Amino acid sequence: MKNIKTKQSKAVSASELSQMGVCERLVMFEHLYGKQHSPAQRKAIKRGLVEHERFYQEGVHAMAKRGRCYIATLIFGQCRETMALRQFRDQMLRPYSVGRWAIKAYYRTAPAICQILEDWPCLQPAVQWVLRVFAGIVARLLQSGGGDHGR
Repeated sequence: MKNIKTKQSKAVSASELSQMGVCERLVMFEHLYGKQHSPAQRKAIKRGLVEHERFYQEGVHAMAKRGRCYIATLIFGQCRETMALRQFRDQMLRPYSVGRWAIKAYYRTAPAICQILEDWPCLQPAVQWVLRVFAGIVARLLQSGGGDHGR
């Protein structure tokens, strides 16, 4: 009697067999002809793609606004002055706790300053002149080995 129960528990039901056959045929059909969608499914897929694109574009737009939080990047773009200021930050400020504090303060205030500079573009030439002078001093300091810290 015990053997019969074991054989029965390992047996596959007729509905399980028919489902396996349906799955096998469905896999072969999709392989040969591609997955077929109903009109409602196609409409839902299209609506989903539109929503994904909208969400993506909102993210790109938000990143573009947030990406302008660095004053030198706003004023100069990617150029040697911006690179010199980044090197100054990394080599001369970051190693010291006071420098790290200054970096954090800059990151907190720079977005508001950039917003002011975008709203008042007439201020940008003056800021550009100050940053260009500062970047030149920093670049000479870094070239002379001031950023090595005795290394």
